[in-house]
Amino acid sequence: MLRQFPATEKQTLVSVVMPVYNHDRFIEQAMQSVCSQTYENIELIVVNDGSIDASEDVIQRFVGKHPNCKIRAVKQDNAGSAAAIQRGIDIATGEYIALINSDDVYEPTRIECILRTMKDEGAELGFSGVSLIDNDDMPCAANNTTAKALQKKLDGVNRFPNIIYALLDSNVAVSTGNLIFTRRLYNDIGGFNDLKLCHDWDFMLQAVCRTKATYIEKQLYKYRIHSSNTFEELTDLAIDDTKTTLMRFFDSLQNHPQPCLKMDSMYFKKFIKTRGYKKYMSIDRA
Repeated sequence: MLRQFPATEKQTLVSVVMPVYNHDRFIEQAMQSVCSQTYENIELIVVNDGSIDASEDVIQRFVGKHPNCKIRAVKQDNAGSAAAIQRGIDIATGEYIALINSDDVYEPTRIECILRTMKDEGAELGFSGVSLIDNDDMPCAANNTTAKALQKKLDGVNRFPNIIYALLDSNVAVSTGNLIFTRRLYNDIGGFNDLKLCHDWDFMLQAVCRTKATYIEKQLYKYRIHSSNTFEELTDLAIDDTKTTLMRFFDSLQNHPQPCLKMDSMYFKKFIKTRGYKKYMSIDRA
């Protein structure tokens, strides 16, 4: 059973930012999953990032049907995910920011569980386990290669001594939609880097250079994998984004040394060597 928040803690406002681009089929379900959270003090900021399908109609219809939900919906010309998130955060008034993709789904206890644990652990970043679903809300088929690759990484999170190593190995948060963080942390990092594929991974690695990250193993986020996902076609871009992300991490680590990495210095050195990451460290780039 979930521990209930004291009345004083219930006043902490969580701003959920949802960037939208051509997801008219899934938006209503995503918005409903936010409005159905067990945590009560939530505002939802929906940023329509230049959708050309019926997304705007779906958004406005949902807002009209749910007058008791704190929702603010805005439109802008298409500028990309990072810009849409920034627009939403500029509008948001909460101390904590949560994100959700407009085709994904929150489990009802998600915000309550993660926020409680973040506060208990003194963390400014939190994320949870992920369940992978298809367009029909069913678990992804066993022959879905993208889902299989992601699931393998998710299943291996606990084999590392610290969540930092799991995040260095791959983006085990999977998506920006799985993140909850403080506004202070977001401002300190400077928002999301404008990377096509790795902006979420980059943000996570910048965050763990600055704060403790809370990971809840329970699957509180449903991430939708579409039949049209073709990550294989973006190999060159992924290589460039990975290089940028890891170089930024090791540069930031010099200014924000992590005690857990110093304590496990031998493990860290072995990890860097076996992953081939030394080439991304500034001392080896000189």
